[in-house]
Amino acid sequence: MEFFIGLHFFINFTLTNSFARVTMKEDIQTTLFQLIKNKIAGQDSLGTALSDVLSISPDAVYRRYRGETHLTVQEVKRLVQSFQHFF
Repeated sequence: MEFFIGLHFFINFTLTNSFARVTMKEDIQTTLFQLIKNKIAGQDSLGTALSDVLSISPDAVYRRYRGETHLTVQEVKRLVQSFQHFF
């Protein structure tokens, strides 16, 4: 429960501070990928950067990015922990 409250706070805090506008139709997965993509732009490819963090192939990362596969709770937690210093 604490993780979800923290994640909700983290996403809201990040979006507020980044002046990003998110509609109700956007979910946490889409929002999280957009935030990470914006922060690593030019430094590394999204597939490579996230495959290292999640220990999955770049193709599996892009399936999650396109919404074909949902992130697990453990994957969301790893992404937030790994990229929290970017936000």
